[in-house]
Amino acid sequence: WAIAHFGSSVQYTSRIQALGDDAGYLYAGAFVFSFMVGFLNKFPMVYKSQVIKSGPGSLNSNMQIFKVLSPAGPQLLPYIVLEEDGTVGEYNRANRSLFHFNENVASIIVNIVLAGRVFAFPVFILICVFCFGRLLHQIMYAEGGYGKHAPGFIIALLVDSILEGLVLFIAIVIFSGWAF
Repeated sequence: WAIAHFGSSVQYTSRIQALGDDAGYLYAGAFVFSFMVGFLNKFPMVYKSQVIKSGPGSLNSNMQIFKVLSPAGPQLLPYIVLEEDGTVGEYNRANRSLFHFNENVASIIVNIVLAGRVFAFPVFILICVFCFGRLLHQIMYAEGGYGKHAPGFIIALLVDSILEGLVLFIAIVIFSGWAF
């Protein structure tokens, strides 16, 4: 709302009206899709807190935990996890950050394309801020470990939420006929 209200509201209203009445379904669908991507990526956290404890020696960069299968039946072998230390740990964390990006990028792209149709300049700024956040996330996670990536994560998450909100806002304006 703030971007629409404090930005070029006449231009934004004109662009939304030019989309047509049925475009509201496209924007509402994009919001639902984006929300689902976010939910799917956050849902495993419910279980992660039960499996992976925080603190020194934490296994937070592990997306999965494996066990060794034996044709002879269950064995008391340790679980297999990602190496956290040294250059190999940096490599693993850098790739974990890349996987995190891949897990979330679909909704980002949908929201950029749709929100950018109406709010081109604000979306350009949001893209730049998102890229900064993701670069910060990857570098700090690889070089600093779990927790150091938080500023980049928060920046990217905030931009993701704003883009998602812009798409929902456009759908609401189309459905309601509201002029801002």
